[in-house]
Amino acid sequence: MYKALKNAEKYYIIIDRYLGEKMNFMNTQKLNKDMSSKLCNIDCLEVVKYLKNNGIFFDRKIRINALKFILDTYDFDINKFNYFDGEILSYNMNEHMLEVIFNLISNKEMFESYKIELWNNILDDYYSSKQDVFDELLKIKENTEYQFLEYNRVFDEVLFDDYLEIDGVNHKELLTYFEEYYSNDLIVDFARKYDIRIPNRLEKKQFIKLLLEELKQNNKYFIGIEKRINKRSIRSLKRYSNKYNLFFELSKKDMIKYISDELLKVGTMNKKKRVIKIKTIDSFNKKYFFG
Repeated sequence: MYKALKNAEKYYIIIDRYLGEKMNFMNTQKLNKDMSSKLCNIDCLEVVKYLKNNGIFFDRKIRINALKFILDTYDFDINKFNYFDGEILSYNMNEHMLEVIFNLISNKEMFESYKIELWNNILDDYYSSKQDVFDELLKIKENTEYQFLEYNRVFDEVLFDDYLEIDGVNHKELLTYFEEYYSNDLIVDFARKYDIRIPNRLEKKQFIKLLLEELKQNNKYFIGIEKRINKRSIRSLKRYSNKYNLFFELSKKDMIKYISDELLKVGTMNKKKRVIKIKTIDSFNKKYFFG
């Protein structure tokens, strides 16, 4: 009898603990939802400035998940839209693809839902460790004049990608997306997102670099050819490179090669943000858990 009572007591304790945790979770969810509704209307520019000053950066996937959630909520079939060159599943999309679609179909209601979902995701991941920071954010004045892309470009300052990722996907996978799904105009639009200016035509030095790579691939490279090519005029280079289908005006292949080199710099910036985030979390742990 005594043993049965002790077992029953254990079960009651487990059930009580479970119900308590569930209640805490529900209260946290409600608190986050209330805060999200307020945070989504405050001045994004001031928010980003405050977060940067406090060394707080967020994983880009938080925003990607918010975009996917809203598009799924509105039951939108991306491939029926026929905007990209090939068929692709939404869960495989990089962030820029999702932004392009969202910007073309969204209305004010969708944009508000997206902002709330974005802040929900941020609070779910960061509120417990940065409560004081988010409470301070609520003191910032409201500004609801931002449009979708403008809002996201401001927020870019406090987002980072995982190691070897750009725009939420693996760097090599992204280059494949450019080849398979992107038009030239969309590649230019992507570059603009990361402050990369793709020139209309290559400079002489850039063109010679591409030409030499082409010669190596075709087993036409030999010692001394680089010196000869550097001496040629632009007109002479144009004539010489025609046989290799190379042109000063950028083709899609050239644009992808150019943007690939520039994205390495973006990867370096991501690394800096990741390091700052790790240091911030480490300092929090030392302060609150290790005395």
